[in-house]
Amino acid sequence: MRFFHSLLFIGLLAFCNCTSQEIIAQNDDFKWRIGFAIGVMDYQGDLSEDANILARANRHYRNTNEQKRPLSYELSIEKRITDGLSFLLHYTRGQVSANDRSNIDNTYFTRSLNFKSKLNDLSGNFQFRLDNDRILPYNFPIAPYFYIGAGFSRFRVYGDLKDEKGEFYDYIGLGQDVVQDGEFETELTQLNADDPIGHGNTAVHINGGFGLRLRIGNRISIHAQTDIKQLFSDYLDDVGNENFRNAYDDQTQEFAGRPNAVYLGPRAKTNGRYDSYMQSTIGLRFSFGRKDEGFKAPIFYAPSDRKSKLIVPEATPSISTEPAKPEIEKGKSKNKDKKNKAANAKSKSKTINSKKAYREEIARLKAELEALKTNPAQQSTKSNANANTNESEALLEMIQKLNDRLEGLEKKIDGLD
Repeated sequence: MRFFHSLLFIGLLAFCNCTSQEIIAQNDDFKWRIGFAIGVMDYQGDLSEDANILARANRHYRNTNEQKRPLSYELSIEKRITDGLSFLLHYTRGQVSANDRSNIDNTYFTRSLNFKSKLNDLSGNFQFRLDNDRILPYNFPIAPYFYIGAGFSRFRVYGDLKDEKGEFYDYIGLGQDVVQDGEFETELTQLNADDPIGHGNTAVHINGGFGLRLRIGNRISIHAQTDIKQLFSDYLDDVGNENFRNAYDDQTQEFAGRPNAVYLGPRAKTNGRYDSYMQSTIGLRFSFGRKDEGFKAPIFYAPSDRKSKLIVPEATPSISTEPAKPEIEKGKSKNKDKKNKAANAKSKSKTINSKKAYREEIARLKAELEALKTNPAQQSTKSNANANTNESEALLEMIQKLNDRLEGLEKKIDGLD
């Protein structure tokens, strides 16, 4: 399976994982992020077909020239600056290659040049993320970003000049029947086959790229990205001069400079462009080092109105949050005790007065009863001017009523006690 088919498959799995679980606020809560990625590189220069950016992207992603492209490796460390901006340091190790004879329809097939360059580069980039809560929300599962930067590239160039027997390929005698073994056994960097003065193997580059971040947790994310590095050098492929040298120092140098004497065209393209290479990677990045948060004072709510009254305490050594309700209840309790005491005193006074009245009434009734018993005739005269034969019965009945009333009053007094 091709690399980018695998990349797409992994990306889909990551996306499904992200959308099937709760996205944890953000790994943007962290200040630092380190990462590791693998990918492939693609070259544009004197040994590649001229192509616009769309054709080059098609060749890069689909590998239309069917070349074997070994994996490249990338290490990165990222420092968060703001919500949407960070600084990213990349180290990349990989290789690019090209061969005039990879396609018989190639314009430069007869030229018969080939190379493989082993690359190491270091670049610093400013990365701009779209999930900055202005363009896209923080918790967006797929977060696009792009970056621009510059750095240095160091390369060592090798050529496949000899067959498995150690003899130079015979492009003149065998022509199209030459079968290369794919072993880049000869280093061309210091051979000076292109220019007798020679050239360096370190160059400044500028670069730019874009990518997608897929969140899979609060600290881990998957990053898939593509960038282009434009060198300020034309010797990534060891081909820079349009003309072949007039003389060479030895046979190896001559074969490296002009492997097929039948070819009469220019050694390098005449467009005057420097070499460049494109790289696409997929990898993991891990966040660490939580960002600093300013102190936020806690908010307390007044007991009477929690919604409308907010009390934000000042920065004092201690804050008393004891509610005033217990003091109010305490005052109410004291007032209640006073009222109870007054009521008890009033009730007691009323009871005393009632007892006194009952006793006075008992004493009066007893005196009246005693008078009836000792002087019935006198009392009968007072009670009834027209006495008759039933006077005695009336007196007895009155005496009985008085006795009953006395007993009732005595019971009431006992109840008050």
